[in-house]
Amino acid sequence: MQALIPSSLLPPFLELRLTGRVAQPPTQALSHPAALRRSRTAATARCSEVAVQVSAALRGTSVYVVGDSTDANARLADALATQLGYAPLHTCRLLAALEASAADGHEGSTQNAGEAVAEAMLLEELSTVVRCCVATLGGGRGAAARGDCWRHLFGGITVFLEVRPFSRFMLGLLQLTPRSQDSAAPRGPQREAYAQAEVLVEAAALAELTGEHLAERTLPAVLQLLQADEKLVGKKSLYVRLGARGDWPNLAEPGSIPPLHGAV
Repeated sequence: MQALIPSSLLPPFLELRLTGRVAQPPTQALSHPAALRRSRTAATARCSEVAVQVSAALRGTSVYVVGDSTDANARLADALATQLGYAPLHTCRLLAALEASAADGHEGSTQNAGEAVAEAMLLEELSTVVRCCVATLGGGRGAAARGDCWRHLFGGITVFLEVRPFSRFMLGLLQLTPRSQDSAAPRGPQREAYAQAEVLVEAAALAELTGEHLAERTLPAVLQLLQADEKLVGKKSLYVRLGARGDWPNLAEPGSIPPLHGAV
């Protein structure tokens, strides 16, 4: 199959692959500038220590960030990449670059494909790459919003970043919102697809919400996932080597034809 993504669009240090759910509590507000600086320094140190453990446990397995906010997905992917020593990739930028390339007369266009299908094609190629943090499209537009497009997402660690309005986020933390009312909130059909993610990170939609803050909440959850199942990374590697056939998590025997799950 001809490569969809020109090598010039990928970071040069990416290597070809040869071969739950936690919501952290909000940090207590600190009014004194010195105390705030000490708190941030301590939080950064803890995050770095956890990142070292996560990076070692991942053994090169890529991380995919899904959710309704393309911008928040990108901020989290960038911050995770920095902490883990991975390459940050944004499918929105890759798709835009491919369209620009097509406009210049080069092959590899996704112009005639819907956004979900085009992103699924990108994810197929990225599944052969290790050590990257991939931010997917939000707003229910991309492959991650469709359960039948998760075939190649299953090959990495998937993180669902749910950014909610601040008032709803705080009410949820204080358990003041009955589940019946909470479930009545507007939810797109993509939530069923996002529910397949292995890690859930909830955050309030604040202007000062940074990628570093999101990474501090995400890394402990990923570490908890990996420590709970030490064979998870090896199983995902086997899944990819078998061709990412969509039979996650119940892998069919090599040579058999499994029922497809998560295929376009």
